Amino acid sequence: LDSISVDVAVSEPDTGVRAFAVGRLAAAASAAGGNLQVLRPGSLAATARFELANVTKGDLPNLVSASYDYDPEAMPAGGLVLGSGGCVSHLFNPSSLLAAAVPKNIVFVIDVSGSMMGQKLDDAKSAFQTIIGTLAEEDAFAIHTFSSKGTESSWGPSKATSFARSDASAFVRDLSANGGTNLHDAFVNGLEQVSMVTDLFRDGEPSVPIVMMLSDGQATEGQTDRNDIRNAIRALNEDVGAKIFSLAFGAGADLHLLLAIAIQNQGSAIPIYEGYGDSAEQIEAFYSSKLRRVLLSDLTIDIKSENTIESQTQTQFPVFADGSEVFVRAKPKKDEYFRGSLQVVASAIANTGPKQWVFDGMIDTHKALVAPHSHECVQSFAHQKIKELLKFREATSSLGSDVNEYSGIVLGRDTGVTKERASPSDFHEDVKARATELALDASLVWPGLTAMVTMESDACAAIFPEGGMLCHEGDGDSSKWDDVKMEEANDESDTVANSSMKKGKDKLASAPAFPSSANLGNPTAIDASADSPAMIMSNSSASSNGSKAMNGTIFSSGVIVLLMLCRSY
Repeated sequence: LDSISVDVAVSEPDTGVRAFAVGRLAAAASAAGGNLQVLRPGSLAATARFELANVTKGDLPNLVSASYDYDPEAMPAGGLVLGSGGCVSHLFNPSSLLAAAVPKNIVFVIDVSGSMMGQKLDDAKSAFQTIIGTLAEEDAFAIHTFSSKGTESSWGPSKATSFARSDASAFVRDLSANGGTNLHDAFVNGLEQVSMVTDLFRDGEPSVPIVMMLSDGQATEGQTDRNDIRNAIRALNEDVGAKIFSLAFGAGADLHLLLAIAIQNQGSAIPIYEGYGDSAEQIEAFYSSKLRRVLLSDLTIDIKSENTIESQTQTQFPVFADGSEVFVRAKPKKDEYFRGSLQVVASAIANTGPKQWVFDGMIDTHKALVAPHSHECVQSFAHQKIKELLKFREATSSLGSDVNEYSGIVLGRDTGVTKERASPSDFHEDVKARATELALDASLVWPGLTAMVTMESDACAAIFPEGGMLCHEGDGDSSKWDDVKMEEANDESDTVANSSMKKGKDKLASAPAFPSSANLGNPTAIDASADSPAMIMSNSSASSNGSKAMNGTIFSSGVIVLLMLCRSY
């Protein structure tokens, strides 16, 4: 080509465009001797033009991307609603509207059992010293350690003055490990401590009580039955109202129990991985992103539509921290589309008391313009929903008979999983089935749910023997392949070009039959390396015959393969 130009534009009438990052475009232009111009016609829009002259295939960038940053001060108070008739997302970030944080009443509960000895305790001490140093003066806190007893040693409570932070840091620095693990008494004592902190330092003004627990083991001392432990914590916390956040340190920690306790007590639990040299940083990052500066507590997002909402992602959040955003995604009933009025109500407790924000809008999307399988909102919805489903699935064994009570709170409105189940094991399987269904519908490869299967295909070779091909296949029925897109990789370049199956239709009639999904033979794993140019599949939507093209999968150039998205077993 004599020349080629690409325009990338963004317009954001609600919030404005504060910055426009086109780093990859700039690098591509520089490498190819081209030109890049970024135009800012106004605060609400920006455009970048990428130009190349005397273009050959090797000059073209594989990926053209741009991103922009919005101004949070221009964010509408009720948030933004994005999406189409098949899916909507509500983005809520009221940070610029909140002048001050909600004071914390926080108790740090640290496991010092014998299994914490060595590097794990060193990492815990380093992380908690850093965390204590970031407490604000209006916060109040206490620390207690546990092993065979619920409290082995303690510090505080105190307001987070400069002297108190320094003294508490010295207390943590001198900790040592020994004994068993008494999770029951440790949680009970932590709740009693946070209640005392609240009584001592708050006189009715808004504050958020928090227990932050770190443990690396199973319950071995005192009460060890999981159901008895979580039931006792839940009963005691009905009066205290604390948010319980737990860190399961290492492979030996009882993450399932900690997740169940978090679900029942308005918190969250995550694993902390050891052996990578960054365990302290993981602990610090969790606190910084979730608890360092709490702007709201008890945040609830309620999406109201003229249509029936079949499923939505998490809508209840124990805390909202500075620097974070809340994204709630919702889908209507199958074969329905959001139309007409849409209202989103966000309710929470701020430092001045209860607050409410309302978004009112209209959705007018024609059904013909909706492409559920290709829309980013649908894939984003599926990704977040699967994460929530699988995390809840991990907790089902510890929730016991309470699993039905908490499924609606954690999973939101989801007709696929929230009906009554006979047992936790039934619910466990239903959650996995629902997650697998979402992954297949949204064309997502997810460990343990779906898998990308590739295998050499004589049928592909018979149609296009001169070049490498990817055949996208859904159910193995070659009679329905007229409209399936195929992507060809030139041996001299990793550029992907789309061609139609109709191009080789005369060869298809005499080609060997494609194997069915039920008889895949021996799948071939194909890796891209420095010695083998990579071919990256383009962003293709599901075709009308049910075949799917996956996004971002890398294959070796010139390899002829059959590609299928399958359930994992």
